[in-house]
Amino acid sequence: MQFEEFSEKLSLLETTESRLKIRDYTFDLFSSLDPEERRFTTYLLQSRIFPAYQNKELNIGQSIIIQAISKSFGQSIKEIEQKHMSLGDLGQTAEYFSNIRMQKSLFSKKISLKEVYDTLKKLVEMQGKSSTDNKIGLLTSLFNNSSAKETKYITKIILKSLRLNLGVQTIIEACALKVMKDQGYNLHDENMQEYKKIKEIIDIKQSISNDLGLVVSLVFNFGIDALDAVKMIPGIPIKSALGEREKSPEAIIERLGYCMVEGKYDGFRTQLHKLENKINMYSRRGEDSTNYFPEFVPLLQKIKHDFILDCEAIGYDVKSKKFLSFQETIKRKRKYDIKEVSEKIPIKLMVFDILYLDGKETMNLPLEERRKLVEKLIAEINCENIQTTIAIKTDKPRELKSFFDKCLELSLEGIMAKDLKKSYVPGSRDFGWIKLKKNYLEGQADSFDVCIVGYFNGQGKNNNLPSSLLCAVYDEEHNVYNVIAKVGSGLTEEQMNFFKLEFENIKTSKPENVNTDLKADEYVEPKYVIEIICDEITKSPLYKFTKGYSFRFPRFIKIRDDKSSQDTTTVEEIEEMYYLQHKNQTPIR
Repeated sequence: MQFEEFSEKLSLLETTESRLKIRDYTFDLFSSLDPEERRFTTYLLQSRIFPAYQNKELNIGQSIIIQAISKSFGQSIKEIEQKHMSLGDLGQTAEYFSNIRMQKSLFSKKISLKEVYDTLKKLVEMQGKSSTDNKIGLLTSLFNNSSAKETKYITKIILKSLRLNLGVQTIIEACALKVMKDQGYNLHDENMQEYKKIKEIIDIKQSISNDLGLVVSLVFNFGIDALDAVKMIPGIPIKSALGEREKSPEAIIERLGYCMVEGKYDGFRTQLHKLENKINMYSRRGEDSTNYFPEFVPLLQKIKHDFILDCEAIGYDVKSKKFLSFQETIKRKRKYDIKEVSEKIPIKLMVFDILYLDGKETMNLPLEERRKLVEKLIAEINCENIQTTIAIKTDKPRELKSFFDKCLELSLEGIMAKDLKKSYVPGSRDFGWIKLKKNYLEGQADSFDVCIVGYFNGQGKNNNLPSSLLCAVYDEEHNVYNVIAKVGSGLTEEQMNFFKLEFENIKTSKPENVNTDLKADEYVEPKYVIEIICDEITKSPLYKFTKGYSFRFPRFIKIRDDKSSQDTTTVEEIEEMYYLQHKNQTPIR
């Protein structure tokens, strides 16, 4: 496919609001591609070049794009910045100056979708002192061979500012539509259960492989049976299963009945992978964190089994025999002096699930059976710093509450109750797992993960320090960050100074994928996720992009280094918690 045709299809997606039409247009796009184009085109639709777990990003900021526009189209940096300020979109700015250029001369040749992708791959791989100049040169050449609309979408892909209303689930739905058509089904009501079942199969496979491009290419090139070849492989992180919330022990038992109740540890969610002598540890966001915990590698290499374990890595105070706070545990995540810090802050791996054992996937086994496998394996490992989570089984609210209190005494966050009959579903969040934390019982809202997109400077002694943070939650379907709160309380002077230094490297004009009517003193690229707490969830006309939801008296708790900018609490979760506050109300869907 020529990139010109791809740009037209992106324009169509960008201007369509109906989710069903977006699904159908996405199906048409994948159907019109050559087989070898489908995998990498899926990455481009997500503003990626590689699957997410490889953690290879373009990391090209607006300044490099502006310099490439200047060189390509003969405009001054100042003129480009002024036009960008006027249009509020660097993709449109690039298109504008390309049109001026196009009136003077024709671009030399048409470029293919594959040529653009290969060029972007080269940009990712450029490293070293001269990499900035080389990136500008490569982009300049690409822009010189692109039409105005192509230049616009190349820019948007690089800056992750495509507004296609196209998330992972819509791409999965396009794949499911392909399967339905292959099997001779239409999408009338009588076939919707089959459609839902197909979507679930595809969703699980993309969560296991962590590679949506692979799944799309298999479905469109070979059909759904080809997904049978997608298996768990130790060394490739799997999307984690997540839990819902409830407001009391009684509500949990009402939902689950007889269940397993585990302590909830406030550390790093960690996947532990072993294949022969190769040991890998992955964070919740799929980053390889093995180097932060070197003490476990030689120990685990001696174990004869291959496995994938789900666990929590948390600091432990040997003297007090209590677990450390997240703020203390996070100090283990550093590149230097790792051995010294590992001695000061010993880590325990608290294992609660097993997804793979000796060549077989175990995630489809009921939790009760998986727990037995975990306990047997941990007993064989026989290490005091690798343990199973503490747990009980009960169907009595009073016993659950007693265990909850015990967990708080051990400095845990609370508890996680789990359905004993349920399989492990990667990437899902449902009531098979239910968490309960202290603030729920006290009538407070949960803590929330939000992404910083801007800040406001303080006054007096905090002048020129970011004393209030503009925070947003990520909307995957629309690839935007919707501002939900200003957070100032809870920040120490030390933390404000830390953010001031960090923000210097990521300051920008208002990001094109940030929705807000509030005007910050400065904007930053979405990078840092922080955890906040509040007195309650409220509704305010200031925050129309989050359905009006915001927080009363939000307070900063900590930076969540283990989470990506897109790994925030969702508006849907906040809505559920809002109605939990009001107990007898249910959200209107």
